[in-house]
Amino acid sequence: MNAIQNQLEALHSQGNKVLGCFPLYPPLELIHSMGIVPVILWGFKPFFSQVPLADRHVQNYACSVGRYLMEFVLQDKGKSLDGLLMYNACDTLRNLPEIIQKGLGEETVLPLHSFHIPALSMDRSGAKEYLHDRLDELIAWLETTFSAKFSLESFQHSVNLYGQLRQLMLKCQALAGEGKALFSEYAALCETLNFMPLEAQIPALEKFCAQKEANKPAPCNARVLMSGILPPLREVLEILESAGLRIVANDIASMHRAWAYTPAFADDPAAYYADLYENHFPCTTLLPTADRRLAALESLLENSQARAWIFAGEKFCEHEYFELPYVEKALKARGISTLNLEFSLGDEQNLGAMKTRIEAFAEIMND
Repeated sequence: MNAIQNQLEALHSQGNKVLGCFPLYPPLELIHSMGIVPVILWGFKPFFSQVPLADRHVQNYACSVGRYLMEFVLQDKGKSLDGLLMYNACDTLRNLPEIIQKGLGEETVLPLHSFHIPALSMDRSGAKEYLHDRLDELIAWLETTFSAKFSLESFQHSVNLYGQLRQLMLKCQALAGEGKALFSEYAALCETLNFMPLEAQIPALEKFCAQKEANKPAPCNARVLMSGILPPLREVLEILESAGLRIVANDIASMHRAWAYTPAFADDPAAYYADLYENHFPCTTLLPTADRRLAALESLLENSQARAWIFAGEKFCEHEYFELPYVEKALKARGISTLNLEFSLGDEQNLGAMKTRIEAFAEIMND
C-alpha cells in the first residue's frame, strides 16, 4: 500500500465517503457540501515506476497522467474509493471511464459518473442550460450513490471554505516568490493536500504560511515562471533551486490554474459553475479559455518580474504541446528565456541529463 492509499484509508477509518475526481477541475464545492470528501487523483508518479495493469488497456503513447490513474484504480479495485467522478478534458481522459469499467470487470463494483463540461463559451446559446442539466444529473447521482442530500445552505458554506483555500494557496505561492519558502516545499504540500479533507487542508496551509512568513527573503536574480500540467518530481525542483533558479510564480494546472480564480457567489450551483468554467484561469484542458493563455502568461511574468519560462511537459499531452511552439515564439520575442523539460514514465532515470541542461540554463540566466 502506498502513501496515497494510506491517506485514503485514513479518511475511511474516520467514517468519510471518498469520491475520486479526475481530472483537475471538478465541482468540488458541490461534492463537499453533500458530506462527501472529494480527492483529486493526481500525484501518482513517485509510487509507480511501471504501469503493467494500465498497459493492458491504455496505449503506451497516451500521457502518463492517464496511465497512472488507470494503474491506481485497477490495483486498488475500489478499496480506497467509494466512487469515481470524471469529466471530459482530452481524448485520452474522455475515453477512460469506459476503459476503467472494462478493466475492473464485473467482480469490482465502483460507482462511476461522467460529468460533461461544455467545450465552448458559456455565452453560446444553450451552454448554461446544458451545464445546469449536467449538474442536476450529478446531484441526483450523488444523492443516490452516497445517500446524501443537497442543500443550498451547505453549498454556500462549502463555497466560503473553498474561497479561503484558494486565498491560502495564492499566499503560499507569494511566499515562494519572495524567497521565504522553497517552491519545492509548496509543491510537495499541494500533492499531499489532494488526499486530505478540506477541513484539514486549510489548517495545513495556514501552518505552512505561519512557518514561512517570518523567514528572511533569499536574494536571487534568476527569477523564473514554471508552467505545465503537473509540477516536476521534487528531485527536479530541487535541482532547479540548487542551480540558483527561483520559481517566483507558476502556471501549473494542478496548482495556480486550479486555485487562481474564485467565482462571485451565486445562489445556485449552475450559475456558480458557469462563472467558474467561463472565467477560470486559462488552461489548455478548458478549451473556451485557451485564447486567453498567452495574455495570462505574460501577466504572470510581468507581475512576478520573472525573466524566464520553464515548461514541464508530460510527454504525449496533446493540448499542452499544441500551444507550446506558439507560446515559446511569443515569449522569446519579448526577451523571455525559455527551457522545455519533458517528462514521462520512468523519467527518474534521466535526472543526470536533465541536471546538466538545467545547470547550463541557470548559468546563462545568472550571467
